[in-house]
Amino acid sequence: MLERRFQPVHARGPTVTPFRFNFHNLTREEIGRIVDIQIERLEKRLADRHIRIVLNDSAKALLIQNGYDPVYGARPLKHSIQRLIENPLASAILAGKV
Repeated sequence: MLERRFQPVHARGPTVTPFRFNFHNLTREEIGRIVDIQIERLEKRLADRHIRIVLNDSAKALLIQNGYDPVYGARPLKHSIQRLIENPLASAILAGKV
């Protein structure tokens, strides 16, 4: 019945044209700023426990190195922060060491 009321193009649904976005590769400085933002967010979540996170240069460099992928950009950074900071911190909190 739809074929009689609408032309075949409308029966199949709208035509979708894919968009292409070209992003530039992030610099180490930009990744470093993203690390700062993610750590600030983590500190806000820990504020009620009065826990503050301070990264020295080598810790930040490690996060930058492990959290950046040329293909995926800064997407792996969240996982690196979770694996290298959040998980050990959570274990320490549960063990009563913090």
